[in-house]
Amino acid sequence: MRLLFRLLLLVPLLSACEPRTPPVAPKFEASPPKAFTETADDAVGTREDGLGLAVGVVPPSFEIRDFRGEPFSSAKLSDADTLVVFYRGGWCPYCNFQIRELSQSHEKFEALGVSLVAISVDRADAAAVTQRAYDVPFPVLSDPDLNAHEAFNVVLQLGSVGVAGLAAYGHDIKKWSGKDHHKMAVPAVFLVRDGKVAWAHVARDYKTRPSTEHSGSSPRPEGLEHDREQQVGLLSLVGHPGLEPGANGSRTQLPRMRNPLDLTIPRIT
Repeated sequence: MRLLFRLLLLVPLLSACEPRTPPVAPKFEASPPKAFTETADDAVGTREDGLGLAVGVVPPSFEIRDFRGEPFSSAKLSDADTLVVFYRGGWCPYCNFQIRELSQSHEKFEALGVSLVAISVDRADAAAVTQRAYDVPFPVLSDPDLNAHEAFNVVLQLGSVGVAGLAAYGHDIKKWSGKDHHKMAVPAVFLVRDGKVAWAHVARDYKTRPSTEHSGSSPRPEGLEHDREQQVGLLSLVGHPGLEPGANGSRTQLPRMRNPLDLTIPRIT
């Protein structure tokens, strides 16, 4: 009887000594880029449904991580003029086309004195996959806890239908973010200067985005139809000599452009 009792005592100890299989880390693969439709010139610089921060607003402070897991503070956005790009995730082919396009034009932005950062809800190791896939030369930031997304007011909540629709295309957003909140970014671009928003574009249509350099495929603004040098792409906008907030702060006016490489956006006081 005593022997049986002792054997029963040993069972939990022996179980604890058994080797345990470590949890398998999820594998990520960036979706192949798919070209988006350029935002029409008369819609560039708008904030759909009042989403995003208006021109002149100081973004609330936040701290997130880069793809290496290193901390990134919102205070860094004041170090230089910064183009802040929110994208849905590395699983989104339209986002990856945008990330690749920005990466290819990185040196041109640097020549204008403009830094870039890309932010999604992807966990750090998933963001690292996007960074490596397109050799992204600027910070690719991970924000699964939505700190930056909420600060810039670009959170999109997916319902069960939306989640199921993405799953039908093989996109597991819970795996990519590591969270079950089913939230992501509304695609958005902000130019932050002197710690304030100097220009903003936010639109729910993830297949349509402002291009880095205007290709001529979208309609021309009135008065510019025949002037092919007058571009309405991100490069020309950040170098635009007349970026001014609209009356309601929801739109940046687009006066006639001069030198697209002339970074003379008025300071907001």
